[in-house]
Amino acid sequence: MQRVDVSLDAARDVLLWSDFDARYEGPMEAKYDVELLQGGELVAKSTCDPLHPMGRKGRLCAVRFELGDEHHINCRLQCSLRVPKSGPTTVRSTLSFAGAPVGLRLARAELSVEQ
Repeated sequence: MQRVDVSLDAARDVLLWSDFDARYEGPMEAKYDVELLQGGELVAKSTCDPLHPMGRKGRLCAVRFELGDEHHINCRLQCSLRVPKSGPTTVRSTLSFAGAPVGLRLARAELSVEQ
């Protein structure tokens, strides 16, 4: 689990970006479970897919390269959240994998928060 403290604006969506670099073959699923906490209380949560950002249709990506067993994906995720009040917020995220990837070598898996 990763955590970071940020200041968020209740009037704006919280957008999430994933920077994911890995080598693997075969089917794999991945997900970020993201939680926003204010005053120690959970105020929002979402599950985001870093392998299929923005769904399978439109994407907003800085980099998207997949060839053979190489996967470099730096894209905005289709999930977004909102906080009920502006101010200090803790963002917690957990990345998990499912499927049967062969030879998984994870070089980078970073989640960024943007408003």
